[in-house]
Amino acid sequence: MNRVEGSVWGRWDLHFHTPSSYDYKDKSISDDELVRNLVNNQIVAVAITDHHLMDVTRIANLSRLGAGRLTVFPGIELRSELGGKESVHLIGIFSEKADLNYVWTKLQGLLGITAKEIQDKGDDNIYVQFENAATEIHELGGYVSVHVGRKSNSIENISNEHPYKMAFKEDLARKHIDLFEQFPEPLEIVPMKGQMRGDEIDLRMLGKQMVALRHQRLKRRIFGRRPRALRKFF
Repeated sequence: MNRVEGSVWGRWDLHFHTPSSYDYKDKSISDDELVRNLVNNQIVAVAITDHHLMDVTRIANLSRLGAGRLTVFPGIELRSELGGKESVHLIGIFSEKADLNYVWTKLQGLLGITAKEIQDKGDDNIYVQFENAATEIHELGGYVSVHVGRKSNSIENISNEHPYKMAFKEDLARKHIDLFEQFPEPLEIVPMKGQMRGDEIDLRMLGKQMVALRHQRLKRRIFGRRPRALRKFF
């Protein structure tokens, strides 16, 4: 991405699905339409995060179509074993310069999400171990994002009924999570002396980045600079 350093604002969407996701409703949408809609909405960078799949061909084509207008990050959204009524999802985001064939081949084997395993189990029965998946994403040079607040499949689906649950969530945030995806209401940031309750997370204490996401309308909020965790991408 050739953009000037400093206080330059741009809209990013770090959680974007395509017809490659098994549950995408309109499979007729073309890659040209996807890029055109993103650019028309003033998105300058997008992470393609289809469900337990990295469509190497589609991501490469989107990158080609968006050249000079749109930076395309390879990504993936994974369902984890954590949560209650809803599972906690995590998203892996990689550099647009990553060797996508290598990354996807490694993730399939390491996480048990090969085409054969998905076919045998069924899409709705696929899940990964959160900590294992986050570790492998990091090992492959990626970053991990999770939903926070009242968004579906949020980390808040891990209840706070017992102190150990709050401690567990804090450990996940400290050790495994790079970005928090906020949607749609503002997330209150409060100092809590190492504690987390409800959907209140002390991101300053954790030293993490928060992004405000309204699918296709994401603004960098860190004083106009690209999030620190993603700066080495460019």
